[in-house]
Amino acid sequence: NVTPQTLPGLSSMPAATPFSQIGYFTDPNWQNSYAEQWNFGFQQQLSSTTVVTANYVGQGAHHVDYGGLWNVARTPGPGDPRQRAPYPAINTNYWDQSTGNNSYNSLQMQLNRRFSKGLATTVAYTWSKAIDSGCDGFWGGEGCATSQIYNRKADRSIAGFDLPQLLTLSYVYDLPVGKEQLLSSHNRFVDYVIGNWQINGMMRFQSGTPYSIIIPGDIANIGTTGYERPNLVGNPSLANPTIYQDFNPAAFGQPAPFTWGSLGRNTMRAPWFHQIDVSLFRGFPIRESLKLELRIEAFNVFNNVVYGKPGSTMGDPHFGWITGTGNSPRVVQLGARLIF
Repeated sequence: NVTPQTLPGLSSMPAATPFSQIGYFTDPNWQNSYAEQWNFGFQQQLSSTTVVTANYVGQGAHHVDYGGLWNVARTPGPGDPRQRAPYPAINTNYWDQSTGNNSYNSLQMQLNRRFSKGLATTVAYTWSKAIDSGCDGFWGGEGCATSQIYNRKADRSIAGFDLPQLLTLSYVYDLPVGKEQLLSSHNRFVDYVIGNWQINGMMRFQSGTPYSIIIPGDIANIGTTGYERPNLVGNPSLANPTIYQDFNPAAFGQPAPFTWGSLGRNTMRAPWFHQIDVSLFRGFPIRESLKLELRIEAFNVFNNVVYGKPGSTMGDPHFGWITGTGNSPRVVQLGARLIF
């Protein structure tokens, strides 16, 4: 029999850890995901050029990726969390399973005016909700951590890509000046100079993206960090938010030791997004089958600032501060195209 007495130094040997590797692994029983889609709607013609459409569009997906850090403690509590893990001799590891589900439901409305009298336009509005479990995408693509990996219901909430309100408007308009237009000089040379102008535009307005409030550390003592969410103890909304206080930080409280916080996943939302792009085209007919087109395009033409997501980690000096933007500054580009 080998004992510390018969083999000096045995008592100082570390505990057995036969599975010390930490990496990303996938369930060997992985099943292919599938989706079910359904929709119905109606269409009404308002005039010879204009049609309005309304549709209900739904989708349910099954066997989608549900990943996170597994082999943490099953329950919060004091002491060594590895003793509360399913396999105490194995380290925590990233593990993806095909056990997730998600859903999407929406009302999609659209007004289409086909090109007539120099104008074509489309107005589209979507009211929707997307729900899933855990984090979105493979390997935590949403940038969040699953709070209770063994309790999928605790992290079932609106998805990180949920946009409940989305409105877009696009148009193409040939300016009514030049030959055979409403405003014509009846002079061939003058009409050639002032004609062949086209203005195009795109407007987009949408809800901000959801995000979660996180507390650093391992308050529940399950053997990892970055998963804990606070308790909701007040109203996080402010009547007059600023970039230095986008929400009320006093609305979130520290959970008691060895507990999970009560706040759900993705309960907060970044500021709404809006952008207007405009372009102006000028065509120069050379002959019937050849035309030169010059264009100037301005993205975010009014240089509006869309604020990004505020700091969402409790205890951080910038908690609740907006330190970045959610869009790009105005960009203007010039181009030319030869059409033949």
